[in-house]
Amino acid sequence: MTTAAEPQPLGAYRRRIELATRSVTTESNEARIAIEDDHHHFRISVFSKDGLVTEAAAQTLRAPNLMCPSASSQLNELEGKPLNRSYATVLGLTDIRRHCTHLVEMASLGMVMLARDIAHRTYEAEVRYDADAGRPIESRSTATLLRDGSQVLQWRVDRMAITDPAPYAGRSIINGFTRFVSELDDETAEAALVLRRAVFTSLGRGMDMDAPGAPRTGPAGQCWAWQKERADRALRNLGSTLDFDMNPEALTANDRAWMAFDGQDRS
Repeated sequence: MTTAAEPQPLGAYRRRIELATRSVTTESNEARIAIEDDHHHFRISVFSKDGLVTEAAAQTLRAPNLMCPSASSQLNELEGKPLNRSYATVLGLTDIRRHCTHLVEMASLGMVMLARDIAHRTYEAEVRYDADAGRPIESRSTATLLRDGSQVLQWRVDRMAITDPAPYAGRSIINGFTRFVSELDDETAEAALVLRRAVFTSLGRGMDMDAPGAPRTGPAGQCWAWQKERADRALRNLGSTLDFDMNPEALTANDRAWMAFDGQDRS
């Protein structure tokens, strides 16, 4: 008699975001952001002067879709936008669905760092699925976020809802979440939005999108690559998925010199 195979542990999805700022001149400043996880690796630069964005640009080092790199040009929409200490507020300045979600969110986070004059910040997210996990979207997980090495959030998540702790318990991370966290203090709201995105992105863990016959699907209408005018060209970037479960120290390791402004002092 054939029995069903036991679900295999998915291990941990990991994501690291590193941010640094510097003064370029007495009037202008720059933020650099490096982000890497199983599916993505980007570098983003944001320049500002007199409290306004003057330029935002991105480098795509690794992405799941061949259309992803072209989304960097869309960051031009941020030029002229005001810096703000609230991440939720900055995210509301553009229609995220018309961007690469990861690029515009990281550029927005850079704007917040410039507004607060924070020299350096690191976020490390881990989403670990329960041992009996099947497909991630149907499973329970523990999502943890470190900021500069200290734990600031840990959620129990059942499918797309947080079950513990308060004040997040009972909250969907899909519907109304940004509105809810915008009522919290800026630092807490920022961390919650960073962890929420990590939980979303972790859903790709355990899926072999390079396998023959794997479905060529995406979040229709929800990001740059999957807008209807590009969806027919949104082809899988084969071989782009990595696994950092056992070596989280490798995340953004190749970005360290760039994050140090190529050896330039922060002045």
